[in-house]
Amino acid sequence: MGSNRDYFYFVEDVMKMLDLSRAKCYEIIKQLNRELEDAGYLTVAGRVPKRYFDSRYYTGPAAPPQKPKAQPPRRPSPAPFGERRTSDGKTTRATPLRRTSLTRS
Repeated sequence: MGSNRDYFYFVEDVMKMLDLSRAKCYEIIKQLNRELEDAGYLTVAGRVPKRYFDSRYYTGPAAPPQKPKAQPPRRPSPAPFGERRTSDGKTTRATPLRRTSLTRS
């Protein structure tokens, strides 16, 4: 018969796998044990069965492959000062402002 370490994860093991604080790992173990108790199993505080933990948390060497999200089309950057963009995306020089006479007639 194997030792407890063969069948259970202790808080230190969960801390290493999930890279979380001791307190947070105890909360996770408590939640998983509560789920097992609700299903009719006996549990031991501070440890969780390896098979159950592994079925609820993915802790493999790499994350499962995911489909890449579709990127929204990029908007063109604004034209530099003194220039404007045409409807086909090209940059042209804006017409200079003309000074008008402010004298009264």
